[in-house]
Amino acid sequence: MDEALSYQLLHLEELKRRCDLNGKSVLEIGGCLPRDVALGSTGARRWIGIDLPDYWKESGDENPSRFYQGTILDIDQAEQANDLDYALLLGDVLALPERIEPFDAVFSSCAFEHIQDLDKRLSVIRKVLRPGSLLLAVAMPIWSSPHGSHMLPITDENGRIWHPESFALPDWHQLLLTPDEMAVHMTNRHIPDSIVRKAVHWVHESLYLNRLCAGDYVALAARSGFSEHRVLYSDRVDWADPQTMHVLETLYPGKGPFDRAGVMLTLRA
Repeated sequence: MDEALSYQLLHLEELKRRCDLNGKSVLEIGGCLPRDVALGSTGARRWIGIDLPDYWKESGDENPSRFYQGTILDIDQAEQANDLDYALLLGDVLALPERIEPFDAVFSSCAFEHIQDLDKRLSVIRKVLRPGSLLLAVAMPIWSSPHGSHMLPITDENGRIWHPESFALPDWHQLLLTPDEMAVHMTNRHIPDSIVRKAVHWVHESLYLNRLCAGDYVALAARSGFSEHRVLYSDRVDWADPQTMHVLETLYPGKGPFDRAGVMLTLRA
């Protein structure tokens, strides 16, 4: 089984525990589960995914939606999805039209840590949900977690692939090292300047990440305008040492906890 799909299935089970999807209409943010999972395993009557191609261009990673088999519509054609039981919309949530058929649930697995201006997008999502409907979103790994930078392999001009392991960056490096300190660290390990520049850009400037910490998600949920909101933390990472936790709590008060890989938001319209 594809690794990404395996954790998406775990997160889907969390939604099914909290919401009867039988005969319901579901919006998925950040991709679209396979038809047999989205409709077959849930009993949902309609499953519409939405994904942002620019996000994958920024990452240089392969778009997982390329495996999608079904109707694909640009976001300005979203109203056509009212007559479909399964479709993928390409575009920004902000462009969802008001005349799209309302949804009974919203699901998202490991996408909310990437979405910029999440406040604005939650406002739009709330408007396309029927009253009393549930949004469940798992964000992981988030910025405040040990691997919050989502560092990917980088290819140099000669085609050589530099894997993050060769950078020997410490856990929580996105919080513990300034851009200059990160560059010095990598240069001291004889990493080429071109790779250093790309890595620093990725961590500190790329639009691939929203750089929200655990505490930010709690504040975000509270001001989201949903009638009910709750944020649950993932299990603690077992290698988080007290000294590092103290340093992070001192540097970023109110942003923790820092020993959790992710959060799960449950919001009710």
